[in-house]
Amino acid sequence: MLTLNTDSLAPDAEAIESFLRDCVKDSIQLFAAPGDGCQWSPPLGRWFGGDAEAATRWAADQNTAGMNVYWSVNVTQEGLHRKTSKADIVAARFLHVDIDPNVADWDKNATRESLCSAKVPPGFVIDSGGGLQAFWLIDPTRDADDIKVGGWVETNNRALAEQYGGDRACHNIDRVMRLPGTVNHLDNAGKKRQRGRNKAMASLLVHNRDAQPIALPREAQAPASPSAGVTVSRAGPDYLDPPPSAKLRRMIEDPDAADPAKGDRSSRVYGVACEMVRQFYSDEQIASVLSNPSLPISAHCIEQGGIAAAMRQAERARKHILQTAKRTGASQPDIPKVIPVPITGADFLRKEIPPRALLLDPYLPAEGIAMLYAPRGIGKTWAALSIAYAVASGSSALKGTAPAPRRVLYLDGEMAAADLQERYRKVVIGSGAILPDDAYFRFLPNGLYRDGLPDPASAEGREWIEDLAQHVSMVVFDNISSLFRSKENDADDWQLSQDMLLSLRRRGISSLLVHHAGKAGQQRGTSRREDVADTVIALRRPDGYEAAEGAKFHWYFEKARGFMGDEAAPFEARLETKGDGVAWQTSPIVKTAKELAIDMLEAGRTPKEVIAATGMSSSSVYWLKDKVALQRKGEEMANRIMPH
Repeated sequence: MLTLNTDSLAPDAEAIESFLRDCVKDSIQLFAAPGDGCQWSPPLGRWFGGDAEAATRWAADQNTAGMNVYWSVNVTQEGLHRKTSKADIVAARFLHVDIDPNVADWDKNATRESLCSAKVPPGFVIDSGGGLQAFWLIDPTRDADDIKVGGWVETNNRALAEQYGGDRACHNIDRVMRLPGTVNHLDNAGKKRQRGRNKAMASLLVHNRDAQPIALPREAQAPASPSAGVTVSRAGPDYLDPPPSAKLRRMIEDPDAADPAKGDRSSRVYGVACEMVRQFYSDEQIASVLSNPSLPISAHCIEQGGIAAAMRQAERARKHILQTAKRTGASQPDIPKVIPVPITGADFLRKEIPPRALLLDPYLPAEGIAMLYAPRGIGKTWAALSIAYAVASGSSALKGTAPAPRRVLYLDGEMAAADLQERYRKVVIGSGAILPDDAYFRFLPNGLYRDGLPDPASAEGREWIEDLAQHVSMVVFDNISSLFRSKENDADDWQLSQDMLLSLRRRGISSLLVHHAGKAGQQRGTSRREDVADTVIALRRPDGYEAAEGAKFHWYFEKARGFMGDEAAPFEARLETKGDGVAWQTSPIVKTAKELAIDMLEAGRTPKEVIAATGMSSSSVYWLKDKVALQRKGEEMANRIMPH
């Protein structure tokens, strides 16, 4: 008997690019997750827009390294470099069904014929290397938000799963599917090989170029009840997406070993449901596992009513986790430790690394860390709120422009809730910009919670903030002194905070730190805070400032990674009333006569030239000349004593 040598399988770049150009076309979002034999690495997401060539190179590289590669069925927000969630979907383009029954006598060819001979055949069918995945183009004129909110797509996906024997747990609008032209590397390979599975190529099996879009109904339909008509198909750990942690797999497959305390069956089922919520599985996925007769964990739910009982457990667990998160932060899954492996300089140069995007052009990068510091009462929170709202609404503030709206989470550790609310209201009104939806700007005001907010750098606080921030592009920490419990002058004590900020950056999330200036005018405490920052902004009072002028300051870039010249020039900003709101007015910093005179003398101009340019008295200019000369002499002596 001949067997296929699967070790020779390799991604087919031509097939990948052809599929992306012909079927996906634009808004290309890819996702890679480790397969069998691949050294563990975190899942990767990457957005390519309409660049099929770059997407093909990335997919082929990831697949060659042992990663399974998937494409996003529906349109995600731009610049998303992680796996999608429902909140990331901005438009729906396909209905889909994923058919891969866990039965030995499944006739794949017969299923394909059934799909292609249907009254409304799919536009294309993918052989995933195990099962079949079929897709129907939907009416592109439909409003994407209505489609999501009304539940049409997911309701129809469930109906397609029922009609063709597909997986009901794969109905979700943020689904990713196998990319044709890539190798299906098995995960949990031992069990799949026992069922006769091996590595296989995913391919575009059918492409009906004449398929017409499906027009969805104009009036909203109420989505089906989550527990209505749900049936169990492939619901074991081998089929969960994403793959479960080792801990969760033990809880599902061997409850006795996972629970040495020998708790009752009900508590074990509830424990599995809670752990699946923590690992971001849907209620339908949880219920499918808890009611699958082939799994030991299911006995209790089957006795209590099957899928309906399992759905109740899922809903109860989700409610508990959300309530716990509000108080202390939800636990995260057990993630295997990544052991970094070096790559050659040549391999590094060949890697397709997307250019770094900007949240606020030119000074606030995506996946970056920025600090804004100033003395008390100068207007730090006004500035931070304005920056955050510009990012969330895709508008402009303080000489920065947001290319597109991005989600923001704002932590305030100092202000009274009423004061913060009033300031935010005025910023929103004065901006005139509208958020894409309310979830684009979320607050955690310390004043609303009796016990305050957890320290983001503590073990509990880090889990909490990473969980809350997983669907945002920027977190604002206002301010360091009130939110972080580390000793301000202790560089080593800041390390935990820095680790948390770098962890957010690795997840594609930017941080804006708001901080106080010390008595000498520099940021208060250890300078280590600036080491990993991309941008450091200092706000200072202008000469002659009076309290009646309100929020007015000079803005200086003390660190400007990635921008220079005019973009990094200092400027003056003043907060002015605009109807019921407020808005910033900016202007170049005008130097005083004294500052101009010093600049000219340092440049070698004569006192006569300085007097003519500044209108200063001759005695004042000659006094400044002596001061500049003395300062220069001191610098020369210092250089002789301690040369650079």
